[in-house]
Amino acid sequence: MDDTDVSRQGVEEYVERLLAFTGGKKLPPKTLFILVMGMTGAGKSSFVKACTGKPVTVGHGLDSCTASIEIVDFELDGYHIYMIDTPGFNDPDLNRSDEVILSTIGTYLGCSYSRNVFIHGIVYLHRINDNRMTRSNTQNIEMFKALCGEEAYSNVALATTFWPPSPDPNDLKILLKREQDLTRKASYFGRVINGGARMFRHGEAGHTQKDSAHVVVRHLIRQSQLSPVVLLIQHELVDEEKKLGDTSAGAVMAGDLRKLAQKQEEDFAAYKRDLERDHQQQLQIRQSAHAAEMANLKMDLERRRHEDEREIQSRQHADQMAAIQKSMDIQLQQHKTQIAMLQGNMQQEAQLQQLKHQQQLQDNAQHLLLASLQTQSEQQQLRDNAYHATLAGLHQEYGRQQLAMQQREQYLACSLQGLHARERSRIINGLRAAEARYVADLRSTRSELKNLKNSIAAVREEAAALARQPASTARARQKAEQQIVQRQQEISQVQQVVERKEAAIEDFKSTRRQLTEKVAENATAGLVTGLAGGVATLAGGLVCVVQ
Repeated sequence: MDDTDVSRQGVEEYVERLLAFTGGKKLPPKTLFILVMGMTGAGKSSFVKACTGKPVTVGHGLDSCTASIEIVDFELDGYHIYMIDTPGFNDPDLNRSDEVILSTIGTYLGCSYSRNVFIHGIVYLHRINDNRMTRSNTQNIEMFKALCGEEAYSNVALATTFWPPSPDPNDLKILLKREQDLTRKASYFGRVINGGARMFRHGEAGHTQKDSAHVVVRHLIRQSQLSPVVLLIQHELVDEEKKLGDTSAGAVMAGDLRKLAQKQEEDFAAYKRDLERDHQQQLQIRQSAHAAEMANLKMDLERRRHEDEREIQSRQHADQMAAIQKSMDIQLQQHKTQIAMLQGNMQQEAQLQQLKHQQQLQDNAQHLLLASLQTQSEQQQLRDNAYHATLAGLHQEYGRQQLAMQQREQYLACSLQGLHARERSRIINGLRAAEARYVADLRSTRSELKNLKNSIAAVREEAAALARQPASTARARQKAEQQIVQRQQEISQVQQVVERKEAAIEDFKSTRRQLTEKVAENATAGLVTGLAGGVATLAGGLVCVVQ
């Protein structure tokens, strides 16, 4: 048999399988259809080969060998099973877009369901060795959920592939953690497992590819005995007669397109920002270079300007130095003249300071003299106070003597007629005693008058010294003149007092002599009259002394 016959036979067998799937021929009992899904590179073709044992072209790396619907049949446990291998979404090696792939899958599934051909199970394959969940992974999972629908989750078998034959314990721990994330997170397979799906490990260490694949198929055979499932895409296309774009899978596809468009816009915006940033950087670089060039030019100009200025300044400096030298000579001569004048001024200043010092000494001496005069004036005031106190005592004594004289006159007037010689003698003796007291009082008064004269002489000397002393200021001179006038007035007053007292003493002496002569007489009438007159005269003398 040549290659042409083999190719023709393969085409005929594929047509027979396609007719069986699309309801084009009558199917025997125990016929099952299992849909195999997963992203490119998950091992869909290898899984189908492990189940059927028939050679299937398998790609290496991420190169896909499934560009359209592939149908392979085999026998297992008395069931005739058709494995329907679907192309993966987001396959960069396919020339068809995701919209075309979705349209192809939807057309086949809708056609088979419209002719009462049901899907009995779905196998979704996922690589366990993916380090992270990429955008393609999540988009394929979302498309798988939208195609199946929650009603079909109980007939879904989730199988992880590419388990290492002899894993390292640490690597195995990472793989198990990754499998746990797949089964628990709702955004991955968590919701599908909660809806009745089961997780399998295809190709795990200790199991052959065929055995692990048949375990998955036998699970789906058991689930299909309950009832076949209607996929959500079949229900929406056939029962609800929706257009492909209005189905859940179409909405996911549109969302992906919107996300893709948004991502492209974001990428374009980022690219635009990068261009603007690069443009700004280039502009800043050019501006910096221009600024540096301008700075260099400015520095060159400044350098040349400074050189010119230094040359001009050097010339001006020479001229200025000559002018300065000439000016300094003139100033030196002027300074010599000023120094001579200053020396003369300093001598005058020294003489003036000496005169000021002498004047200060004279002022100090005058202030001391004024202070001494003030002290003497205060002392004289004290003596005047004592003198006035003495005068007050004399006035009191005069009052007492006058009262005694009046009593004696009354007594003499009443009882002198019967006096004998002894009584007269007693009276005369009493008068003599009174005279002695008056004389003592006069001596005391005379002593006070002598002290006053001495004070008057001291005041005259101080006034004369003050009159001879030159006053330093008009105020001090005026004060000295006032003190001189005041002292002269005090001298005049004291002189008048002394003259009055001397006259009173002379009158008192004359009166005392007359009284003594009259007392010596024997006549009673004459004695009384003489005593009365003598007493009156004595009283007048005392008044003069007191005043």
